[in-house]
Amino acid sequence: MQKALIIGRFQPFHKGHEFLINQVLKQNYSIIIAIGSSQESRTAKNPFNYEERKKMIQSCFKNAKIMPSQDYESDEDWADDLMSKAKFDIVYSNNEKVNEIFYKRKIQVKKVNELPNISGTKIRKMINNNDNKYKELIPKSCLEEMEKICAMKIIKECFKIKK
Repeated sequence: MQKALIIGRFQPFHKGHEFLINQVLKQNYSIIIAIGSSQESRTAKNPFNYEERKKMIQSCFKNAKIMPSQDYESDEDWADDLMSKAKFDIVYSNNEKVNEIFYKRKIQVKKVNELPNISGTKIRKMINNNDNKYKELIPKSCLEEMEKICAMKIIKECFKIKK
């Protein structure tokens, strides 16, 4: 059993993320969840700030170790920053660029099984288009957290700005 790192933007947290974390928890003694692009918020691609995303995740995983991961101009600086903040043995990712970065640093990388037809992009578009079927794609406790922060209003405002 190892200590695992999961990296994602979680914009918003959805059942695909929940599935991934549950799979990783079965295979590792602990996990660290790094919230990517943590400095970004209030854009169509990144509507929620770090604290909002952290609360969404914690609504499903109360004891999760969660940390910010901001973007850097250099992939090397980004990876070095993550590795200086947390110790982990394995990275779970389907992003080829992320996999290559950690492979070069001799960190084990494992691809993950995903739930089909679910993505943050799809959910944000559904919310903007008043398609309430998005609620089927988000864990109940996360939906409740999203309602507390007026997430649907935030997303719609961000689509108006279209950054």
